[in-house]
Amino acid sequence: MLLVKRSKKEGVEVAKAMNINQSYLSKLYNQPGLTIKVRRAAAQALGVNIEIFEHGLGYAMPPESSDRVGDGTGLEYETLAAEVERLKAENAKMAEELLRERGLSDDLRAALRLVAGKASE
Repeated sequence: MLLVKRSKKEGVEVAKAMNINQSYLSKLYNQPGLTIKVRRAAAQALGVNIEIFEHGLGYAMPPESSDRVGDGTGLEYETLAAEVERLKAENAKMAEELLRERGLSDDLRAALRLVAGKASE
């Protein structure tokens, strides 16, 4: 879901690019794991490396990776290090937004159930 939000594409566009139904895309958001076929389709549709589905959006880096570039000196390093920090902050902000949206969805579902219950009385 974070990748879809980051892409700024509508869910319908992503589903079409993945050659799946939009309702199936919504179900994928809550899946604990995705098949390799779905990961490949999502990576291609969203323009990301398929490994992002294994390692996340920067929260859990693979053991052989690090945030360091080269010997840690020079303008290139400083530029890349700043970009890494910017992306980490962006990811954290998007994760918070996602949690807030999920909370709103839960509240909306509860309110709809309450209204539906009163309507049936």
